[in-house]
Amino acid sequence: MKLISGNLGPALTARTILAAGILLLTVSFGRAESDEESSPVEMLMGKISRNMKKLSRQFDNDASRSSSLELVDEMIKANAQAASLVPDSVGERSGGEREKYLARYREGMAELGKCLASLKAALEANEPGQAEALMDEAYALRDKFHEELL
Repeated sequence: MKLISGNLGPALTARTILAAGILLLTVSFGRAESDEESSPVEMLMGKISRNMKKLSRQFDNDASRSSSLELVDEMIKANAQAASLVPDSVGERSGGEREKYLARYREGMAELGKCLASLKAALEANEPGQAEALMDEAYALRDKFHEELL
């Protein structure tokens, strides 16, 4: 018994293309939803993280000094913006527990801000050793406060 007659090649190709298109749309919408779900704090912290990663690859290159300074300026700006916001990680906390959490969050952001300002000064003074130590300090602050607050 033959269920489908004729040449299956074009039909399979059209079905394959249709299935691939549906899969692509599903993946695209999934990515769009996950981007929309990122909070402003998460987006700003992501920017700091991406810029720090870029900076770690170029900070000791004199030809990249202006680019490195721009990255640090962007991190300082993102840090200040994030410090003024309430992170989603505050969760269901209320009252004194919420205030204690937010105080610690802001303390961490202030420490990072000081570290980034020092990092900028080290880059301006062309002190790559000091800049590297300050980047390590920034990563250590991230680890410390993420462990405490997340």
